[in-house]
Amino acid sequence: MADLPFVRALPFTTMEVIGEPVNVGTVNRLTFALPFGVTFRFDEVVTEWVENERIAYRAISGWAMRAEAVLKPEDGGTCFRFTLHYRFPGLWKLTPHWLMELGCRQGLENLRKMIETKSKKEEMENAHPAELH
Repeated sequence: MADLPFVRALPFTTMEVIGEPVNVGTVNRLTFALPFGVTFRFDEVVTEWVENERIAYRAISGWAMRAEAVLKPEDGGTCFRFTLHYRFPGLWKLTPHWLMELGCRQGLENLRKMIETKSKKEEMENAHPAELH
C-alpha cells in the first residue's frame, strides 16, 4: 500500500509522489492520459495512513474526490476494499459512471495480477533449491 500499486495499475495513468515515505500529508500528482491527447490531472493528499491496513486520501485540485483502500485478513487470504466518491468539474461531468466503474474494475484486476505475479516471484526466490521442480 505504501507505493500505491492500485493507482499504478489503473489504465492510462502516471503518478508522481511528492514526498516520501507515504504518511498523512503526502501529496501525489496523478495524470490520466486518455486516447486522442485528452488528459486529466489532479493532486491528492493522504488523509489517513495505517501501514498494511488502510490509506485514505482526497483531491486537493482538479476535482472533488475522496477515496480509501482497506486491507483486511479474511478466510486465509486478504480482502481489499476500495471506495471512491467523486464529482467531476466542467465538461468532465459528462463522463458516464459506467466508464469510471470500468476503469476502477480494470485497475483492480491489474492490481490482482501484479500481486499474484509478485507473490509467485517471491516464493521462487525464497524457496529452498530442493523444493524447486
